[in-house]
Amino acid sequence: SLTTVTTSVFVDKNLDNTLQYCYYIKSIGHYSLPGLVDPIVNYSQIACAIPKDVIAPCPPENAVVTNCDKVENTLKIWMSPEDSCYYDLEKYRIYYAPPGGQFSLLDSVNGNHADTVYYRHLNLENVVGCYFTEAVDSTGNVSGRSQKICVSYNACPRYELPNVFTPNGDGVNDKFVPINSLSNNPKATVDHVDMVIFNRWGKQVFHTKDPMINWDGRNIYTKAESPAGVYFYTCEVYFISSDGLKKYHLQGSVTLIR
Repeated sequence: SLTTVTTSVFVDKNLDNTLQYCYYIKSIGHYSLPGLVDPIVNYSQIACAIPKDVIAPCPPENAVVTNCDKVENTLKIWMSPEDSCYYDLEKYRIYYAPPGGQFSLLDSVNGNHADTVYYRHLNLENVVGCYFTEAVDSTGNVSGRSQKICVSYNACPRYELPNVFTPNGDGVNDKFVPINSLSNNPKATVDHVDMVIFNRWGKQVFHTKDPMINWDGRNIYTKAESPAGVYFYTCEVYFISSDGLKKYHLQGSVTLIR
């Protein structure tokens, strides 16, 4: 038997919405008159039905990991094991808002109550943005929104510049680029820069808006190799944020060694 009850109501829980369930009742009783069969056993007719779920899942839990080199975010989605409304979870809906933009549906991924889902958000222009998720069960009931989780420009290392480079063609430090640019793509959080480099006489030899800078030591106007020595720069760095660009000022010197 499924169970034994002493009341007139029984609720069967945690059912599969796609299956038909059939029941019958075996009742046991007796009369107080002597000479009658005791106990008296009766069986009901069989009744079958398919359950219709109207209870939405609980909102999911989220976390995000940022890869500044590849310019991508990985969203981690799971259901709290303490929740009791997640048993027939089928998928997650992922919503994304770019910097200064509105939320829209990014993707849907299959999921269940027992496993953590990892979603890689690829082909981003930058890593800054916000996410929330919803859980959907097998009958289409949708949970409330998860908590919003955002990635800011502080998710990546600081934008810093070296004080020396050696454009001698040996493949090592041949260009003036941000520190750790091989493992931290500055374009992950920087929209553009306004970089100007001067020689010791105050004459401009290079300028760019590329966050990578990529100065190879040549005078941008004459195309000639600049001589070894100390050069000075001013650089306005424009970081991407959810409420517009944030300007950060850098100035300093770099030694060119040949």
